[in-house]
Amino acid sequence: METNGYSHVLLDIASHMNADAIRTRFPNIYSTCRKAGIDITREPIPVVPAAHYSCGGVWVDEWGRSSIGNLYAVGEVSCTGLHGANRLASTSLLEGLVWATAPRST
Repeated sequence: METNGYSHVLLDIASHMNADAIRTRFPNIYSTCRKAGIDITREPIPVVPAAHYSCGGVWVDEWGRSSIGNLYAVGEVSCTGLHGANRLASTSLLEGLVWATAPRST
């Protein structure tokens, strides 16, 4: 988008599903778009990037320990580095599994 100066990209669901299926599968998106004057059963949806989550505020070591004694942080609250800078679906579940089974030192 930045390279070409586009203000948005288009998500075309209408050419992949029939109108009834779209309204049934995506009722909230359909309703929200209709309020904005967009009929997603006939035309593409304009989309722009947005910050989905803000997470990772508590810095921890490789064992999930923070700089505060006996405070362990895992999942969305922690900055573990397990997933780099990405926040993908269910990463907090994976982190919970990894950190929950890691041995703790006292």
